[in-house]
Amino acid sequence: MAYKGKTTPESRFASFDVHQTIYKHVGNAGISVGILIPKNIPLGTHPLHVKFHGGGLISGDALLQDWFSNYLVPFTHRTSSIIVLPNYRFIPESNGTDILEDIKDLWIWIDARLAAYIRTIVPGVEIDLDKLLVSGDSSGGWHALHSVFELSEGRIKALLLLYPMTKKWCKSKEQLKAWGRPAPDEEVIDRHLAQVSKGDIVSSDRYLTREELADAFSANAHRWDSAFGTNQSLHPIERLKERSGLPPCLILHGDVDTAVKLSDCEDFVQRVKEVMGEVARDGIHLIVREGMGHGFEIEMAEEDEPWLAEELQWLEKAWLR
Repeated sequence: MAYKGKTTPESRFASFDVHQTIYKHVGNAGISVGILIPKNIPLGTHPLHVKFHGGGLISGDALLQDWFSNYLVPFTHRTSSIIVLPNYRFIPESNGTDILEDIKDLWIWIDARLAAYIRTIVPGVEIDLDKLLVSGDSSGGWHALHSVFELSEGRIKALLLLYPMTKKWCKSKEQLKAWGRPAPDEEVIDRHLAQVSKGDIVSSDRYLTREELADAFSANAHRWDSAFGTNQSLHPIERLKERSGLPPCLILHGDVDTAVKLSDCEDFVQRVKEVMGEVARDGIHLIVREGMGHGFEIEMAEEDEPWLAEELQWLEKAWLR
């Protein structure tokens, strides 16, 4: 189905049928996954795109339209693909190891149950698990990169990483203030934890009520360590030795991003070269946009940004080859 026209956050999903189901339970808490299927999708087999949302591992929701990039709408229709958008547990109620477990369980669910679920909601439509694109924005890039190491090598055909979190993302209070970012004191964390009961599970914050909490963890790195964990394997940059290479990878980053530092991303790309070699490094398209910050590309359209159209064409070929 050809699709033309730009969208707003309010109309972002208007050309899709939106579904939601549960992919796992933790105690009595269900962890949900959203599914976007283009309206009037033809019968047959379609590529799969798994997209992880950001929010600092603390906030956000898989179906938050404001965080779904405008250009992904025509891109999805053009490729006639189906998008799976998972939620996952947040810190501080859960920790980094718990979130990694959610990633593993998501892929188990995708392999074992997604195809059957799709058939129940759109009879005659199948998914092609061999044509797999994985994407993530901000901390969602953390999930996307960990997925590379949780799945068999070569399973993911392409990666789309938007200002990705590749390692610990905390900053000093001085740096945050210099950037004009909030730098809340630890009391914000203490007040939140005082209201948390043992076993509480939070996996969605659709109305972004936890953004101050995320800022507090960013400004107080030792509290992040306590909540998230300090095992080095929690950071994708420390797992590169587990694979011989990465899938073809498009990374978009702004050079004045104050949420995820560009230098973190550049360090990751350099480490890929050191650990995996020049060929692996050459498979990464790191596109840095001058004067742009976090989330800079969300409202962009290919017809207005020739560079974006060119890079998405490269990504599409790598994914669907």
